[in-house]
Amino acid sequence: MGYLAAKDTGFISIQTINNLIEGITSNKKGAINPDNNNGILNLHTFSLTYSGGKIIKTDPNIAGNITRISQGSSTSVPIELSCMVSGNPANYLAEINKYFLTWARNKSIIMLFYMPNDSSVTLSYGQEPDFYYSELRNLYDVLWDSNIGSSPYGTNTYGSSRFYTGYDHNSVHYDACAIPVVINHIQVKQDAGKSGRQVAISATIVENEAVK
Repeated sequence: MGYLAAKDTGFISIQTINNLIEGITSNKKGAINPDNNNGILNLHTFSLTYSGGKIIKTDPNIAGNITRISQGSSTSVPIELSCMVSGNPANYLAEINKYFLTWARNKSIIMLFYMPNDSSVTLSYGQEPDFYYSELRNLYDVLWDSNIGSSPYGTNTYGSSRFYTGYDHNSVHYDACAIPVVINHIQVKQDAGKSGRQVAISATIVENEAVK
């Protein structure tokens, strides 16, 4: 089983060059990531929710007493991550809030992707197999790679824009099909006398403007 992961790029704008996502404009504070695991934050049991669509105007036509409907452009896609995490300082999960709080106060683009648990996992077209059964894949296909109704499989890779995670899998760079997001907000609720805390993170997906 793989896991949902996040990593701060340290950039406030990105582009795809030679199938790899690269930063354009650097955040003056730089990337702020964990010291271990190649700077990758393991989100463990976080659940992901998103919504999307277009702007619909449904004002009534007063003269004809009928509803006039017009369609605007597609809206930005907000996503939410939520989980109950441990408050034990010795527990890795207790550190997650620190990074999300930092990211919510910075402008950096954060990449969400699926990571393999260890190097013994057999990847499928260069990706952690759980990625193909996740909603992250749908977001990637629609908003970043335009894979609807096409054949997105290459000889060894999936998708045309990938993010180098800094992790090597069997001595090969692990380039993940990743979704770039900007963290808007974090809400943490802790009750006195309880070690756990509720964490809810709101973010907005940065869409690929090159995809038509």
